[in-house]
Amino acid sequence: MKKLTFPVIIQEIIAKSNLEEHVDSLIFLDEQIKSRGFKITTREDSIQSVIEWDNKIIRLSVVNGRKRKLEVLWDLLHEFGHLLDYEPIANNNTQKFKREITAWRNAKNTLLKLPKLVGFINEFENYSSKCLKTYKYIM
Repeated sequence: MKKLTFPVIIQEIIAKSNLEEHVDSLIFLDEQIKSRGFKITTREDSIQSVIEWDNKIIRLSVVNGRKRKLEVLWDLLHEFGHLLDYEPIANNNTQKFKREITAWRNAKNTLLKLPKLVGFINEFENYSSKCLKTYKYIM
């Protein structure tokens, strides 16, 4: 039997977050991100995932990834949602908050195209709501 090999970044995400069962979704997102000229890297210095527009990198937090599991995937979907919205021009908190809402909406629309994730829509929506509430406090 031929052993399947995945891109190194997918192997790293899986190793740090126990997302083996979602490898197809991770590969899909990696390919979509690469097709837009960006790449994924992992980070362990912060719980916050970010998109670095100048460096064309999505820095995915894997802090506590083994406990957070799906939240790591939700964060990747969210950062991809920002990428779908293009580079920010938001210069005030209201615009920034609207941009976060749009990124979560884009993330949800992407999730709904991934059959193996659709069954987790409630978990996704709970997590995105929790994140949106925190943005109100930091903006």
